[in-house]
Amino acid sequence: MINNDANVNATNKKGTSVFMYAKTPAQQNKGSVNILELIANAGANINHLDCSNKSVLDYVIDNNNIDLRNWLISKGAK
Repeated sequence: MINNDANVNATNKKGTSVFMYAKTPAQQNKGSVNILELIANAGANINHLDCSNKSVLDYVIDNNNIDLRNWLISKGAK
């Protein structure tokens, strides 16, 4: 989809971004950040805030995923 110019910053009505959805498999499979890396490299805004004013980093912290939190911070997540 990225090769066909899909919008990597698309959101739903709640403001959930593609990057936010992609964090779910990364959380379930520790150390598997390949999809997040791909989307981030395609220009995804990793600091996007949804309608609850939360970023993907906020959700990862809420889920106590230290490895993914550290990876996101290393990529510039705030």
